Amino acid sequence: MRWILAAVVVLGASVWEATSQCLTDEDRIKILGVNQELNEVVDFGLELYKELELGQATSYLATGRNLFFSPYSVWSALVLAYFGSGGTTEAELQKALGVVDKINILTKMRALELTYDLRRSTGSSYIFNVANRFYIDAASPVRKCVKNILFKEIAETDFRNTFVAANDINEFVSETTQGNIPRLLEESDLRDAQMVLVNAAFFKGIWKYSFLSNDTFLAPFRADPSLSFQGGAGTPPNGTGMVSMMNQTASFKYADSKDLEAQLLELPYEGGAMSMFLMLPNEEGRSGFARTVASFSSAALSKAMRTMKPETVNLQLPRFNMSVELIDELEAALKNLGIRNVFDPEHADFSAFAPTPRMSVSKTVHKAFIEVNEEGSEAAAATVLAVNIRTRPKPPLSFVCDRPFIFFIYDNDTENILFLGVFRNHKEALDY
Repeated sequence: MRWILAAVVVLGASVWEATSQCLTDEDRIKILGVNQELNEVVDFGLELYKELELGQATSYLATGRNLFFSPYSVWSALVLAYFGSGGTTEAELQKALGVVDKINILTKMRALELTYDLRRSTGSSYIFNVANRFYIDAASPVRKCVKNILFKEIAETDFRNTFVAANDINEFVSETTQGNIPRLLEESDLRDAQMVLVNAAFFKGIWKYSFLSNDTFLAPFRADPSLSFQGGAGTPPNGTGMVSMMNQTASFKYADSKDLEAQLLELPYEGGAMSMFLMLPNEEGRSGFARTVASFSSAALSKAMRTMKPETVNLQLPRFNMSVELIDELEAALKNLGIRNVFDPEHADFSAFAPTPRMSVSKTVHKAFIEVNEEGSEAAAATVLAVNIRTRPKPPLSFVCDRPFIFFIYDNDTENILFLGVFRNHKEALDY
């Protein structure tokens, strides 16, 4: 399984004068250690997801489209913008992102970087690359304190030569995502740009309990959950399509959450630090799905996770890959979450970055790609469930993803949702 994504915020210059501010009064940050709770990231991500799914300006649920994005990636790119903000722009970002102050959140970011660096150095069983980059025009003055604090993120480029600038940014994204997003921006995206804030991430993990390819079979998937199966064998009804359904029966952590009105199943990766969670609404149809989305909160999720326990489950999950680009939808959703000033040339305040003409966010781009298949270790494939032959075995529970479901990749150590998506339209999720 692979997740490849990039979030970009482009800042364009306008003619307004900025006030003289600095990022912080302190130029030196002391890393206090890894904070195990990143509630602000989870809360922001779930609110953004709800807005994309249910908001009138985006409404992925009503239009029947698949959705996949990284809450963590979008949040990280906006945090870079927050570091350079001031006035009401800073207040809007602080409230929407759920952050306390710039020192606190920078400490968390640095500690999180150390966490992932440590995992890589100790040979983790998955690959997770994440990087922030703050591109500035080589001719633009940047406050010294910003350079001191964001020394790892700052990179200079020549925005007067949009070909060179776009190539610099695309090379960074391509390298971070191991070539899976080779081109994120076009030259036209950088017209009048003075700063570009980028977050790129790549994930590849191996299932702890792999699916055997011989057990994968063709099965109907109801793109419209209001439809019921009908017709002869092998003939899908109108609105239903055939998918390659991966299949295995094993012991998985499972819960039936009343708060979420959904079944929840954990599909772990090797090493135990990362897991994919599947959420299948209890009630079929768009109204039932909408209720699950509306109830999806960090509190409800934490409560459901605490009730999860190992169960023998027959899991059936489509094999798919999905590519989603958010541009206008992302801007509309962010505005509905209260992040408005950053897009307004007359009111945006990024004066903490540099004593230059006032800048505003002129474009947001988020690209994400996911591939789900049977990959797993040979040892996991050979796992056997021991059953006491003197007792009658309990029949396995059924978790069949033959209708729209929610999935997200979760960092069990930091309790952070890194990626989140919805599979509801098999035609938009090509098999391979």
